[in-house]
Amino acid sequence: MPETQSPASTPPDYGIDAPGVVRNLFIVTVVGCALYFTARSGLWSEPSLTSTSRARACSRGLGCGFMGCWMLYDSKIGKLRERDKLLDLIPWRGPKPCSTSVAVVACS
Repeated sequence: MPETQSPASTPPDYGIDAPGVVRNLFIVTVVGCALYFTARSGLWSEPSLTSTSRARACSRGLGCGFMGCWMLYDSKIGKLRERDKLLDLIPWRGPKPCSTSVAVVACS
């Protein structure tokens, strides 16, 4: 019979903040970089797509990609670190340090 992990050993999963926004940021990343690389390789016959507009598309795409990665990191890792920092600021007294709902999640 497989052994199950106790709830105390698994870190809590609070999910991703604004998953629709993160998805859209990555879509803009793919579209911006695809526009840049297809225009640079000569697949566009439009002469108005200058090197400046290609660079703008790529830089906006990369900027959105960076922001999407930051939002994922902050949702999955940064949120837990910030919670622990805030809980460390509380001067706990008494036999039961886990008296609030946030502390109960952190202690379990």
